[in-house]
Amino acid sequence: MPGDEPPQVDFLINGRAFAMDEVLFEGKAGEVEEWEVFNNSHMDHPFHVHGTHFQVLASRQVDGEWTDSPWVAWKDTVNLAPYQRLRLRMVFQEPGDWLFHCHIIEHEELGMMATIRIR
Repeated sequence: MPGDEPPQVDFLINGRAFAMDEVLFEGKAGEVEEWEVFNNSHMDHPFHVHGTHFQVLASRQVDGEWTDSPWVAWKDTVNLAPYQRLRLRMVFQEPGDWLFHCHIIEHEELGMMATIRIR
């Protein structure tokens, strides 16, 4: 029946699907980075980063205020709820190309992965 199809969902990071030869971001080894990650979809996306660990500093729901994290622990994966924003702090110590992606394999395979180049 028309109209019963699920909505089209794109599995992207910053509007782009993963491309093996594309570096989406660059950073410097030993430099503290703070990222804001945003889940602009109606489903959960566990955010995972390779090559370092991160701390979740604060979170914000759709129309809410930023809330500081009650504790700051080192992680390599954190769940992003629908329409949630997180502030993350990390330091890459080793140069190289590192991946970050949704840790749901089907989402990653559909393009929700990107590369950061650390110099």
